[in-house]
Amino acid sequence: MAVMPIAFLILVLSPYTLGGGMKVTCGDGDSIQLETNLQGVAFQVSNDVRGDPPNYHNQCVFAGAGGLGWRWLKPSFSYQPYFPNLTFNVSQNIPTTVAQLSRLQVIFSAVVRGTGTYNLAFDVWFSSDREGKLLTDELMVWLVWTNRTIQLPTAVYDGYNNYGYLTFEAQWRFHAFFLLANKIPFSVDLRRLFNFAGVNGYLRSISLGNEVFYGSGETIIYAINIEINDLSVRNAGACYELSCASGLMG
Repeated sequence: MAVMPIAFLILVLSPYTLGGGMKVTCGDGDSIQLETNLQGVAFQVSNDVRGDPPNYHNQCVFAGAGGLGWRWLKPSFSYQPYFPNLTFNVSQNIPTTVAQLSRLQVIFSAVVRGTGTYNLAFDVWFSSDREGKLLTDELMVWLVWTNRTIQLPTAVYDGYNNYGYLTFEAQWRFHAFFLLANKIPFSVDLRRLFNFAGVNGYLRSISLGNEVFYGSGETIIYAINIEINDLSVRNAGACYELSCASGLMG
């Protein structure tokens, strides 16, 4: 992928606002609430470093009208990746079981530029309880990755894309789908992937983020639309034209 010089903002401990209403935070573990088209329902944009000790790194997330994203600089490789991400908490906003899903499709427009070792992935959690506390399954969908070492045959087609698949038992059941095209798709049918993996129970949360092992980069998401049953949940000011992101963090 193209190399892009990254000019990081000064590290801050709490979110602040730039002109045009763009909120920014560079504090480890900080988050920004991003309004959606549904009143009272928000996405959370999180600067997640997954509890890493205070090593040298710079990572910021930003969100506002027309888009969201993050920038990272992680000079040292670690097997515990950071995960700046956007999350939709389903259990808090639209409690539903997998069996009650008639539709779960994500349509989005995004660009990732970076160097080093990273990926862009969905991370979806399931629980046996409505509140989302008793975790049973984790399902990840790797869309793009620079550390591609696993070669898998096509296991499932979601109507848009072909995926390889593997699963194993850990603290909970883990399911991994690999988009064989290794590029950002326009649409992913998560419900078909759930059915293939045989997950059940309550849908806890859906995240889209970069697992960052090493290097520097930037992700901009111009628009994300989660279509769940009869509802469509999208970021405020969502636009699917690349020109709409002009001015997003410069």
